[in-house]
Amino acid sequence: MDWSDWSAFALISMVTIVTPGPGNMNTTRRAAQLGLLRVFPGILGNTLGLGLVGTICAAGLVTFVLQSGLLWNMLHWLAAGYLAWLGLRFILKNEAIEPTGNLTPGVSGKFLFGEAFLLAFSNPKAILYFTALLPQFVNPARLLAPQMAIMLLTCCAISVASQTVYSTLASLLRTHLHTPNRFFVFRAVSGFILLAFAGKLVLGF
Repeated sequence: MDWSDWSAFALISMVTIVTPGPGNMNTTRRAAQLGLLRVFPGILGNTLGLGLVGTICAAGLVTFVLQSGLLWNMLHWLAAGYLAWLGLRFILKNEAIEPTGNLTPGVSGKFLFGEAFLLAFSNPKAILYFTALLPQFVNPARLLAPQMAIMLLTCCAISVASQTVYSTLASLLRTHLHTPNRFFVFRAVSGFILLAFAGKLVLGF
C-alpha cells in the first residue's frame, strides 16, 4: 500500500471515526461516571467490534447481507433498537459517579466490554463505511490480505486514540459533574443523543 494512499485513507477514517457517534457518546458517559482508567475495557470492546465488522466486510461476507433485503433490515432494526435501549437506559437508570473510580455492581469491566462491543458491532453505518471505503484503496496488483490488514489496523488505532481522548476529556469534567443533578443532566443529554441516532436509523437518514 502506497504512502499516499494510506495517508488519504487514514485522514478519511480519522474524520469519520472521531466525529461524535454512539460509540464515542457511550465511552464519554462511562468515563464521566467511572474515570479514565476504568473505561479501557469499553474502549477495547468498541475497537474489537469495529475490527470484526471491518474483517467481515473485507472477507466479502457483507455482500451477502447487503444483497438480502431481509437480513439488512433485520440488522438495521437491531441496531436502532439497541441504540434506543441504551439511550433509555442512560435516561432512566439511576447511576451515580464513583469518586474513587471503583466499579459499581453491574458495571464490571466485562459488562463495559460487552456493552461497547455490541454497540460497535451492531452499527450498520460501520458496514456501509467499510464496504464503500476499503475497495477504493485496494491495489489489485498487490496481495489483498496485507492491504486489508493495514487499513483495518489503522481504523482500530484511530478508534483507540479517539476514544481515549474523549475519555480523558470526560474524566477531567468529573469534578463538574460530581453532584447527582449535574450527572443526571449529563446522562439524560447523552441518552437523548443516542435516541436521536436511533431515530435517524429508523428514518433512513
